[in-house]
Amino acid sequence: TSILSLLRARGYLPIIIVTSKAHSRRTAAIWNYLTRGNPKAIIRWAQRDPFVVDGWWERRGFAFVVLREYLGLMNLWLGLPMG
Repeated sequence: TSILSLLRARGYLPIIIVTSKAHSRRTAAIWNYLTRGNPKAIIRWAQRDPFVVDGWWERRGFAFVVLREYLGLMNLWLGLPMG
């Protein structure tokens, strides 16, 4: 939250967070959890991210990425530590 304080103090809001395609939903959820939605963040994924949204289940590596993301979301929703 010290970065958040710095951003607020300097008026750098809203912010843009660039992450992976698979991680974008959890990134938004964590941001909203930590900031209560204030300030607003614009979440975008990197253009060259190789993750395939339509058909991720066809590649084992992508399936593990999705599983990890859902487990991370469950941790957040259950209030478990995120570290």
